[in-house]
Amino acid sequence: MSNDNAGGSIFNAPSNPSGDRSKYPEVGAIVVAIVRHWHTKGIRVVTLRYVHEGDCDWRTTDDNSELSYDWTVIKWEMIPKAWLDVSSI
Repeated sequence: MSNDNAGGSIFNAPSNPSGDRSKYPEVGAIVVAIVRHWHTKGIRVVTLRYVHEGDCDWRTTDDNSELSYDWTVIKWEMIPKAWLDVSSI
């Protein structure tokens, strides 16, 4: 995973007060993300969809639930669209 703005970086509404949306993925994009828990500092790798809905920026790809504010997206990387097309499998 990269840490540059072209591929992914540290972007989540609570930790990005500048609000520079040009550095976020497009709405609906699915990403592989590294998230950190605010209290335990535990880290997980998850797949998320970027939604930018008022008080929610990220939703899980499995059940479409909001990413809890207990977790902060610290890095993300776009998943190539070709990988998401499973119709030929």
